[in-house]
Amino acid sequence: MELNYQISTNITLNHILEKIEHLTFPPVRKRIQSIPLQEPFTGVWAIEGKEIIGAVLADKKDNGVAELFSFYVKPEKRNNKIGSQLLTLLETSLLNQRVKYVQSRYWSNWNSVWVIEKLLKKNGWDEPVLIRIIAEGNIESYKKVSWPEVKFSSGFSFFSFEEITSDQKAQLDQLIENNQVPKEFNPFQHQEKMYKPASILLEHNTGIAGWNIAYRLKEDTIEYNNLYLLENYRKRGYAIKLLQESFAEQYKHKIPKVTWIVNADNQAVMKMVKQIAGDHLNKYIEVKASRKILQYFIDPKKEVLPDCKPPSFFLFSALFCSVF
Repeated sequence: MELNYQISTNITLNHILEKIEHLTFPPVRKRIQSIPLQEPFTGVWAIEGKEIIGAVLADKKDNGVAELFSFYVKPEKRNNKIGSQLLTLLETSLLNQRVKYVQSRYWSNWNSVWVIEKLLKKNGWDEPVLIRIIAEGNIESYKKVSWPEVKFSSGFSFFSFEEITSDQKAQLDQLIENNQVPKEFNPFQHQEKMYKPASILLEHNTGIAGWNIAYRLKEDTIEYNNLYLLENYRKRGYAIKLLQESFAEQYKHKIPKVTWIVNADNQAVMKMVKQIAGDHLNKYIEVKASRKILQYFIDPKKEVLPDCKPPSFFLFSALFCSVF
């Protein structure tokens, strides 16, 4: 049966959900819960007879960046160079739309991860880089962790966000308004998911020093991805104590599962996860990224491409930041 390819540059999310959701990987409905996609999308279909047997989808971000967010070929049609052709045609279409580079992210626990890496390498994509880890454990294990001892001088206090005062709220608002806190660490974002008993504020002599925010993903799961210390309070181990306070509250409220999202360039927290919690983790997932520069129209003397790091998206892709 004849195999044809079709390219479209005006695809809507509704069309995907209504017509080809079963041909998306990772599943697009799950994807949009964590990463905002920008319509319209560019897609390439592999069509055998009247049946779509494969599809790739990308959206265009700002500044000439595109994200490959779905890549699927039916299992019985794989190993026939269909995936490679889909990817090549997508790259050509994005190039014609003056996209500077295309990037993609994938998780180490996907069954097809080795196929993805092999295909990207074959098509000339950059060597993948680690961008973050997702670590999962059970809150019961926190009692078994060998926490380093952290010494505090006088004047330090911990508060849950359940008991935050109007003065503390005003201080936090002022820090945000003065751009002293990166927007991805705004403690009040995603308040509908915040679990206040385990969200802890650190105060020093009535001044805000830092915080650790807990998010209730499910009835049995808390996620920590917003731990932040103001510059004067870093490199003292206070992040460890913030985590201990949050874990103690989670334990007290009998919420059994804990998830951490840690940005790979945050070496301090990466080290802590591996050395302190490593033996007590149920799951350790690496999120990697790769990109391909579409060089046809780029003058390297005039333009420098950024490093291969996805922008900071909301909750599930937020960075987990602290400097010990």
